[in-house]
Amino acid sequence: MSATGPTKLPPGPTADPLAVTLATVDPTWKHALRVWWSWQWRIFIATILISVAVRWWFAFMGGAIGLGAWGYEVTTQIVIYVASALVSLYLFKDILDRDFEDFRVCVIPKPK
Repeated sequence: MSATGPTKLPPGPTADPLAVTLATVDPTWKHALRVWWSWQWRIFIATILISVAVRWWFAFMGGAIGLGAWGYEVTTQIVIYVASALVSLYLFKDILDRDFEDFRVCVIPKPK
């Protein structure tokens, strides 16, 4: 594979139809940074929003159910961690099918 163009395929009936329709390029550091940043800034914003919402909710409900200061901290950290992990997984799945300016990230089946 080359970074400048599509993959060269052998002529004839041995060519994989999926490879024929899909032009691939070798990933560069620019591609990697672009995909990573696209994921990271979304996670950063989502984690801040989740943190604020969980802490606000537990500030009211924690007192009502009798959580002390230690219980409040432990419970909010666990809930924030789990919620952020689930949201980051969703965002990662979204990135796997995203169009960027000059490339697209996608998942293709491995030839058998």
